Amino acid sequence: MAVPGPVALGRGVIVAHGAPAPTGWADAPRLVIDDAVLAEPGPVADELHRAWRTRTPVVVDLHVDPARFRAPGSSTAPLWELGPGWQDKHERLHVLVWANAYDARGPGEPIWWWARKAARLGATEGGPADVVLADGTPAWVDGGPRTPLPVPLEGAAVVHRESVELGSLQPQSAPVE
Repeated sequence: MAVPGPVALGRGVIVAHGAPAPTGWADAPRLVIDDAVLAEPGPVADELHRAWRTRTPVVVDLHVDPARFRAPGSSTAPLWELGPGWQDKHERLHVLVWANAYDARGPGEPIWWWARKAARLGATEGGPADVVLADGTPAWVDGGPRTPLPVPLEGAAVVHRESVELGSLQPQSAPVE
């Protein structure tokens, strides 16, 4: 299968431990998430962040149960000691693994979870893009950074994942000069 969705969206894919990448991602860089990465996620999280920011498809080879780094982190240190740039290292890793990637860990076609979440808000999965909105408009659900994209994109509107997370299927406007 080719990489689903427009190239401009730069989507990656998550595979189970040692599984081959789907055809469209055969040449994409492969990043392993294993016990060593969970012990020190910084370098791999930095690579994932770079790929997400530049919309570069990657293959995430998941060697661990994602529940091990899914729980939101916390700190008991005073906020003024943590500083404005503090982030929980596992939470950052989790967001970057899932933000713009298909889930190909199971049998069948890879799952685009943002389309599933959009369907819970009233869209219909499928059609010429990721979903069809209630008014019949086909739309891509963008998991990349919130940046202006040419819309329509390959004939479809674009709804950002952050909008879906907030319960909205409002397409983004076309960029202006």
